[in-house]
Amino acid sequence: MLPAVFSHNKLTSLISSSMTMAPLKELDGQLGRSIKADNLENSFSLSDGKLIVDGVALLTEVPSNVTLTDFSSVFQSSNAPPEIFHRVQGLSHHGGFLGFDVEEASDRVTNSLGKFSGRDFVSIFRFKIWWSTQWVGTSGSDLQMETQWVLLNVPEIGGYVLIVPIIEGSFRPALHPGDVGHALLCAESGSIHVKSSSFKAIADVHVCENPYNVMKEAYSAIRVHLDTFRLLEEKTIPPLMDKFGWYTWDAFYLTVDPIGIWYGVSEFNKGGFSLRFLIIDDGWQSVNLDTDDPKKDAKNLVIGGEQMTARMHRFDKGEKLRSYRGGTVLPPSVPSYNPMRPKLLIMKAVEIEQAEKQRKAAAEFGVIELSVFDAH
Repeated sequence: MLPAVFSHNKLTSLISSSMTMAPLKELDGQLGRSIKADNLENSFSLSDGKLIVDGVALLTEVPSNVTLTDFSSVFQSSNAPPEIFHRVQGLSHHGGFLGFDVEEASDRVTNSLGKFSGRDFVSIFRFKIWWSTQWVGTSGSDLQMETQWVLLNVPEIGGYVLIVPIIEGSFRPALHPGDVGHALLCAESGSIHVKSSSFKAIADVHVCENPYNVMKEAYSAIRVHLDTFRLLEEKTIPPLMDKFGWYTWDAFYLTVDPIGIWYGVSEFNKGGFSLRFLIIDDGWQSVNLDTDDPKKDAKNLVIGGEQMTARMHRFDKGEKLRSYRGGTVLPPSVPSYNPMRPKLLIMKAVEIEQAEKQRKAAAEFGVIELSVFDAH
């Protein structure tokens, strides 16, 4: 069993906002400061096909083309505040960077980092275009595709190791599952014209006795290294956070429309709550399927996730909101609205979805009469 400290909400609250794809920043007139922690032996070593942390083999069968580089060998310069820089400097011996070289340059390169099994882990993986969630397991083969980081429990040393794929140059990496316990790292540029065969710092690895602190320490090191994002501690809470507002997604999902929004706001007002801001989420409905008219939005999207297999064709609000005309919801001609409408639409959509799945399964089993699976 995983220890109770593996709390998704608490762990992810320590992580900064998304890192942008950008090269290391060269600061005019600023020399890179020394990052090496004096007289401290690095916690990680790589030898005889093993990635070792404080004397314990974390990964075995590590391919010979995988490299481990300490922080000072990769670091150039940083805009990080002095207190963050010095914190990273003092803890640099607790981490390092993994890389690898391949013979042929490509825009998409996959390489094993080694294998592990019988070791509890918690991870975050991207399971749809813009959504991530938690996953747990005990071996490299248990990882999910597009894993963004993995936190390994290492009770032999009373600590935890975090592995975070990080951007290198024009390549975006992620962890993938491999066979017989291997953990794969896939790096891709997204363009057949941008290729590489060598990566020196494509993943950060860090160890700490506390699973919460390891997140903060590792992301601090990555922040200093990449210099393309800021940590939460560097940011200030916007004034908007002190105001009461409404976000429409949980009320409507993809059934959102102007009339429903107007009634929602009026209900808050009747209850004595004055909204100071309103966030309208149309579920990214400016999309269409490959079989649709490429210039028109897909129709009848209801269930959250239906739009995930479509392509976005415009950075604009969905058609239901674009077609609204000012004054439509003003008295005396306010349109009627059934507050149960979103729920009823979603229930019907789920019914249709289930019927389509059953029809498909029946057809695969050779059933000829399929009308019984039609949703009405």
